[in-house]
Amino acid sequence: MIDSAAQQRFLDSLAARPEYSWNVTQPQMSLMQRLRAWFFEMLRSIFPDISPEAGYTIIIFVLVALFVLVVLIVMRLRGGRYQRIRRRPQVVALDSESELLLDNEQLAQRAVAEGRWRDAVRHMYLVFLRDLRDANLIDWRAEKTNRDYVREVSTSSFAEAFKGLVYDFERSWYGADETTSNDFERVSLNITSLRREVSQMLNRK
Repeated sequence: MIDSAAQQRFLDSLAARPEYSWNVTQPQMSLMQRLRAWFFEMLRSIFPDISPEAGYTIIIFVLVALFVLVVLIVMRLRGGRYQRIRRRPQVVALDSESELLLDNEQLAQRAVAEGRWRDAVRHMYLVFLRDLRDANLIDWRAEKTNRDYVREVSTSSFAEAFKGLVYDFERSWYGADETTSNDFERVSLNITSLRREVSQMLNRK
């Protein structure tokens, strides 16, 4: 008769051998898979009848929305406190020569009185363009850009100051931030200095 204890020891020794092991190792889930499973379970707790396809569609939509949000935040942070200039052709945007011949100084004064600082900056800029044209320092044309005028006076003594004026004008007229009285005062002082320098240059000729 076979000893039952010996039989059990024999069976236990067989079960301990690797080839007789029936333990199945579950594959490790990646972080993305765990997040997706967690989010899907959360959706099912809210919408018990939701299908896996609908759940995965919602997951993709949420991920895309989060990505867009992060990109917008990064762009906002990188912008900091600097003004952004909209990307458009930097033309003076005159409808005709008649606009250049308007009494832009008076229009600027009216804009200042009404607190329309952006318009005031533009009118003062046109005043100086008219001065440059009348002094034959630029060849004014409606289709020209501000950069064209910068190149035309590039050999003049006031070239750098004029470049700064163009920058201030474009930041005010095309920029995203609101133009303030301080912006107008800076442009006005710059134009006063430029007009004086142009007058002195013409007198030396």
